[in-house]
Amino acid sequence: TPTEPEATPGDRPLAGPTPWTLSAATEAALRDQARRLLEHTAAHPDHTASDIGHSLATTRAALAHRAVVLADSHEDLLTRARALADGTDAPGVVTGTGTKAKT
Repeated sequence: TPTEPEATPGDRPLAGPTPWTLSAATEAALRDQARRLLEHTAAHPDHTASDIGHSLATTRAALAHRAVVLADSHEDLLTRARALADGTDAPGVVTGTGTKAKT
């Protein structure tokens, strides 16, 4: 009997809305960050959407141009990150600018 292929982490359902946060010095660089994120997820299908979101939120600098991609599924995260990379509007994608907090 044929067996079902084992699901990769990217295929597993998310527990709820998952954010992917990105930042860059310029708007063009922000789109490039989204492209690199898509390349990374394609090259590492074993990385979960939640793990990627955690790494993006805790290991990246908060630069002037920022975006949050928010979705309930891995596929929607990828679709919305693609829209960010292309510079098009999409539900679940918020962009803006900010300043570094002073302590």
